[in-house]
Amino acid sequence: MREKIAGVNALILGGKDSGWGVYAKNVINQLDKLGMRMIIYTLCPDSLSVYNSKIKKVFINTSFMNKNFHLKRIFWCFSVLPFYLMKDKISFLFNLIPEGPIWLPLPQITTIHDLVPLNFPQCYSSQRYYFKYFVSQVIKRSICLIVYSQNTKKDIIKFYGTKSEKIKIISLGVDRNVFHPVRDEEFKIRYNLEKYILYVGNLLPHKNLSRLVKAYALIQKRLPHKLIIVGYRDPRYYPFLKRLVERLKLQDKVHFLDYLPLKDLPLFMSHADVFVFPSLYEGFGLPPLEAMACGCPVVTSRVASLPEVCGEAVYYIDPCDPESIAEGIKEVLINKDLKDSLIKRGLERAKIFDWQKTAQRLVEIFKEMSLL
Repeated sequence: MREKIAGVNALILGGKDSGWGVYAKNVINQLDKLGMRMIIYTLCPDSLSVYNSKIKKVFINTSFMNKNFHLKRIFWCFSVLPFYLMKDKISFLFNLIPEGPIWLPLPQITTIHDLVPLNFPQCYSSQRYYFKYFVSQVIKRSICLIVYSQNTKKDIIKFYGTKSEKIKIISLGVDRNVFHPVRDEEFKIRYNLEKYILYVGNLLPHKNLSRLVKAYALIQKRLPHKLIIVGYRDPRYYPFLKRLVERLKLQDKVHFLDYLPLKDLPLFMSHADVFVFPSLYEGFGLPPLEAMACGCPVVTSRVASLPEVCGEAVYYIDPCDPESIAEGIKEVLINKDLKDSLIKRGLERAKIFDWQKTAQRLVEIFKEMSLL
């Protein structure tokens, strides 16, 4: 009997790990540690550490589509990837993002991270069509969908009419080798920091950073804290936020830091007085968990998947109300008993989430589907 080998669509891996990239890298590394045989198709093989699997670096022809890498990647998935899979005698395909071949004589399992463009079509008009037409085809041609939360499962049923039994929920993990309480006396000097409130993530509209800035403006005169926003300065959204900061005369108190190396994130989280994550929608929400694992109290939204993930270990706010966000920040900063309780509960909550458990659950699902 021929050994079953999984093909893994890992084209999401790149130089700067997004939440999707963090998922892809950790899942692949943990599945490999569990002994699962894979051939991994990726543009960036150096981001992986595997011993039982093969990595194939792929090249995407950009000669006729020089501007939009997303379109190039989609085109490669449904036109070239099937030939790789047939040549390598793959048993099934595991897509780490909602992209894959729309014709394939093999079973495929697809990860759906979230449905942000369908929930906020006014903010993501072009991506809405991608989710409405292309993702729907990938979903139809997948025998199983992987999601992170009950909330995302409900969204898929709502928008695509997918049967509930086709959707499997897994929890993501926190790498506690990276995210744990750490002190560095030179850290604040190096970044010229004293007391600060922290946000880590991208600047996309649903992250709700304009309301965070407005909330901070309501309380900043009563606090010695600066607001530090860590994330890629996306040219589509950063100029608007920068102008908002200038209009509110907060240039000296609100600082945008571009993409940071992974090793620095635990330092920022461990030294922050509060971590604020006022998102309007999340498929999971890794940054609050990572902050909890670093011993930082968290203020976040009671929306979408965040209550599933954070439980009772955070202070919840209404993300649509800047006054609610401001009140949450202020309450955690001035109430020492509350802050200490959130730190303690957060550290315990973060222990529940482990990448090895994520990989073990995936293997169980593959076996349930008779793929391994």
